[in-house]
Amino acid sequence: MALPIGQTIADGIERAATKTGLVLAVVLIAYQLPLVAATNTLFEALLPAEAAAEADIGLTLPLSADAAAAIAVLGYLFGVAVAVVAARALARPHAALSTFPPSLYTRRILRATLAALVAGLLATVAIGVGTLLLVIPGLFLLVSFAFYLVVIGVEDEGPLSSLRRSWQLASGNRWRLFALILIVGIAVGLVSSVVSIAAAVTGSMVASEVASILVAGFLGIVGYGVIIEAYLWLRENDDPAAAATASM
Repeated sequence: MALPIGQTIADGIERAATKTGLVLAVVLIAYQLPLVAATNTLFEALLPAEAAAEADIGLTLPLSADAAAAIAVLGYLFGVAVAVVAARALARPHAALSTFPPSLYTRRILRATLAALVAGLLATVAIGVGTLLLVIPGLFLLVSFAFYLVVIGVEDEGPLSSLRRSWQLASGNRWRLFALILIVGIAVGLVSSVVSIAAAVTGSMVASEVASILVAGFLGIVGYGVIIEAYLWLRENDDPAAAATASM
């Protein structure tokens, strides 16, 4: 069966517009702010003194480069864990999306985060190599591995098995998945750009960056909700046996 793009987008937005979606958006924003500030601080430390004094870097922290680097690494790791938790949380039945039980972020979270890190590294390398080979193979792999994080969070799979499972789910619907990802990506990019430009009118890089992070937090959860809705539809329609046994 063909993935219904319009219905998937509508249902994904509805899934994100819940208490669970709001909690995840707030968490996303809360860790993105120090992560961006730490990254900017590290970048500023690498600039020559004169260039750093004249540059409008944006959000920074009154820390050394080593401390900023540590915060950036920890922020990235925390972000991977948040992505796993978001998959578990948003993939639940609609009736459960008004709650946020501790099991979402305690159940095998270290194992799942490590699996997501390894799978993400493998997928990134594969997509990067594929992109160098005339772009098309990279796009093919991007679509094929679109669900690996969701699979790790929901089905408790390991790195390699999550990539294989994502490939299996995408099979037969790659063109529609590509269109779905493209539509959501363009919409999120346009809204984020408009907000960022509007904030930049104030002349403050900090205001522009904060506005971008706030908008990206909410839109990021909407985009994730759409991907999860596509995952659920493909799982239920193409593999009903797995849908009946998968962990929620």
